Amino acid sequence: MNNGNGRKDAQKAFYKTSDIQALYGLSNKGLFFYEDRGLISPKRLPGSQYRVYTLEETARLNRCRMFREMGFSVEESISMVCHSTPQTLCAALRQRQEELELQAVWQNLVLQEIRSVAALTDSIAKEDIPFLLCQRPAMYRIPLRNTVENSYTPEAAAAYHYCQDHLPVAAASLLVSQPSLENGADPLQVNLGFILNAAALDRWEEELPPLCTLLPPAECLYTIVAGPDHVLDRRARFEPALRWLRQNGRRLSGDVVTRMIATFDAGGGMLRYDQAWLPVK
Repeated sequence: MNNGNGRKDAQKAFYKTSDIQALYGLSNKGLFFYEDRGLISPKRLPGSQYRVYTLEETARLNRCRMFREMGFSVEESISMVCHSTPQTLCAALRQRQEELELQAVWQNLVLQEIRSVAALTDSIAKEDIPFLLCQRPAMYRIPLRNTVENSYTPEAAAAYHYCQDHLPVAAASLLVSQPSLENGADPLQVNLGFILNAAALDRWEEELPPLCTLLPPAECLYTIVAGPDHVLDRRARFEPALRWLRQNGRRLSGDVVTRMIATFDAGGGMLRYDQAWLPVK
């Protein structure tokens, strides 16, 4: 028996434009865009001037939004909702999964770097400079100057740009010659380059450029060195560490490797802080 509520009950299966706009935050322009792309096809109920949307259309909008949140473009999301097969949808999702897994590894490595630099700058702020005998971790280093002639090489610059695009967190580095440190005169013989954490890159599994060389683990004095950033080739930056070695009966056994932490305004100039590993015997 029809109790007169049949039309009212039927309308419960539809959503008005204002309902859809409230649910999905869409403007009229946005709704027309999706209608033009075939994602939705609003109708008018008999005897009504309002455009209405079915439950199926709201589900399509919901799926499209979900794919957008996964990182697919608008056009890709619409196509995945309207034109995909189980095979093509699975392939698209698998590809996006691989992309997000790589991004997660990259972001985790960046997060580790943030934590490390934050802890180091906290030590600097507290003037708690460490002097520790330890194993230097394995590192990859890219020189920006020829180590023999100390001249700039475009090949090294290309390698560095490759690393910036494909590898996470390359830090400025100096390779300081052991003989120049031991002869007691300035300027020191230094080679500018960039350092990358080997353990982190082993997880990244990206091919390294030919000029990228591995620095194996080595027994070192670890400390933080500081000085004006425009005189990086001065022995004074390393004197506290060299004095510690003398006082503790240790000697240098190789070139010193540094990794830049940060620079700070020192009033009239910039003061640079670097992690430093001094090979010892």
